Amino acid sequence: MNRNIDSFLEGFQGESFTMDQLPEYGADLMQVVQSYKIVIIVSLIAGLLLCFLGLKLVKLWSGINGLVVGVVLGLTVSLLIGLSGITILLVVLCAGLLLLVLSVMFRRLGMFWVCLFAGSSIGMSVMFINPIAGLIAMLAVGLLAAILGAIIRDPVVIIMTSIHGGLASGMALTLLVANSSYLIGVVLGIVLTILGMVVQFMLKSREIGKKETIQAQTVKEEQSRESEVEAARNIIADDEEE
Repeated sequence: MNRNIDSFLEGFQGESFTMDQLPEYGADLMQVVQSYKIVIIVSLIAGLLLCFLGLKLVKLWSGINGLVVGVVLGLTVSLLIGLSGITILLVVLCAGLLLLVLSVMFRRLGMFWVCLFAGSSIGMSVMFINPIAGLIAMLAVGLLAAILGAIIRDPVVIIMTSIHGGLASGMALTLLVANSSYLIGVVLGIVLTILGMVVQFMLKSREIGKKETIQAQTVKEEQSRESEVEAARNIIADDEEE
C-alpha cells in the first residue's frame, strides 16, 4: 500500500507525468482506497462485536489485549537490556504468548486489560481538543476503568466495551459513507453505545436467570433426595418397632 501511495504522489510531484500515465496512477489510487476500506470494514466489524458481545467474548478480547501488552513489554525490555536479532523476536513472542495465556486463564486480569484499553481509547478522544489534556485523560480514564473492571467486573466490562465498540463503529461508519461529518459519527456512536449496553445487560440477565433456574432445580433435587432418604428411614424404623 505504501508503494502505491508513493507511486501516486511521485507522479504529480515530478514533471514526467503525462495523460498516458493517468490510468496507472488511477489504479494505484484505487488500490490505496480499497486497502483503507478493508481496514475500516474490519474495524467496523470488531467494533460491533465489542459493542454488542463485549462480555460474551471477553476471553477473546482479554487474549488479544494480553498479547498486545506482552509484545510491548517484551520489546521494551529487550531494547532496554540491549538484545538484538532473533533474541528480540523470541523474547517478544514468549512475553506476548505468556500474557495472552494468563489473561485468558485469570478472568480479573483479562478484564483489567479490556477495560484499560477501552478506557484509554475513550480518553484519547480528548486529544482532538488538547493533546496534553488528552494524554492525561487517556491515562486517568484507562487506569480507573481497569481498576473498576478488575473489582466490579461484569457491569464495568459491559459499559466500557459498549462505549468503546459503539464509538469505534460510529466513526468507521462515517468513514465508509461519503460526505459524512464527525458529528454524525459521534451521534451514531452514542446510539450504538446505548443499544450495545441494552443488549449486553439483557444477555447477562438471561444468563443469571438460567443459572438461578439450574440452582433452584438442583436444590429441589437435593430436597427430594432428602425426603426419600427420610421416608426410607421412617419405613426402616417402623419395621424395627414391629
